Amino acid sequence: MVQRGRKPDFRRRRHAADLRRQGLTESQIAKQLGCTKQNVSQLLRGQNAEPCYTLHCSGCSCVIAQGPPTLRLNGSAHCLDCLQKLPAPTLGQRLKAYRIAADLTQAELAERIGVQLMTVSCWERDLKTPVWRTIASLITVLGVDFLTKPPVKAEKAEHRRKRTL
Repeated sequence: MVQRGRKPDFRRRRHAADLRRQGLTESQIAKQLGCTKQNVSQLLRGQNAEPCYTLHCSGCSCVIAQGPPTLRLNGSAHCLDCLQKLPAPTLGQRLKAYRIAADLTQAELAERIGVQLMTVSCWERDLKTPVWRTIASLITVLGVDFLTKPPVKAEKAEHRRKRTL
């Protein structure tokens, strides 16, 4: 069998795959390696270098989580440090931050506590509030720190601010 083209550079392929696992995009890898994005695609083909997405904190821009592209479905979120600095974080904000910190998807959390996926989604968007029995299940999965501050609904916090002015 006659091989065409240049001999494959396996060290370069491994380096590109390592950069991809760190969360860099193909464009960023291309800049580091000094080649084109298309060349990076060819290098990564068949390398088990799964596309990676990095979720950043909406407060301090630190990296909260890295994973498959479906991670971007989480939208904006706070890291646990920024969450503690918020004056009155809602239950939904806390739930989302602690779920992401525990490296769980909404579906995994819903399965663990025995509710529907849409229920968890509604809690995180502050459209619904869980009952106390479910909050107890959330505490067992996410830890006691999940409820260090009492849950505050956004409307109540706004009402309290207006009263003090």
